[in-house]
Amino acid sequence: MAHLIAGRTPRQVLDELLALKISGWPGRWSAMPEDEEGLKQWYGGLSWEPLWQHNNRQYVRTAPGGRFRFLRRGTGRQPITSISSTIWAVRGEALDENPRLRELAFERARAYADAITAELGTAQGQGAGNSLDFPVVPQHHPRSGTPRPQRLALWHLDGLGSPLIELTVLLDMGSEERPYRANTRIELHCHRAEDHR
Repeated sequence: MAHLIAGRTPRQVLDELLALKISGWPGRWSAMPEDEEGLKQWYGGLSWEPLWQHNNRQYVRTAPGGRFRFLRRGTGRQPITSISSTIWAVRGEALDENPRLRELAFERARAYADAITAELGTAQGQGAGNSLDFPVVPQHHPRSGTPRPQRLALWHLDGLGSPLIELTVLLDMGSEERPYRANTRIELHCHRAEDHR
């Protein structure tokens, strides 16, 4: 039986995106404070709770209960370059679960994309990882060994400080020749747009 590791609803994810938007995108890219009290105030407008820092990442608990990571280049008071979250993740227990988990991941991704589209408009780019219309992925630095996204959608928002929003599906279940138990996830990334023009 597969294990659900993360599973926020499309409505919760949209509420988190809207909280970031309402709080003001330009302020989200500013350098975050280093002290605990300063961090609480910095995230106060979101009603989010800072959790811990690890190297150049600050982890945060959102009001709906999700977890986001704010990434900056280097350590110290550097500007934020991306805001990301694993919004859905499932881990398989057997190889014969892989086909169903693949379809389930695509179904969930469509539900998230539909919710974001209803609020932000149609994605400017979307496609499958092996298709000719696969969007150009922003040049962030994925973790070592991260599989190539199988589905991806990109929204380019207008307005001062507005981000490039990326929705990805990462199947991570090997190949037909060498399959392994699924470790499948859907990720949401908000990239500072000026880094990807």
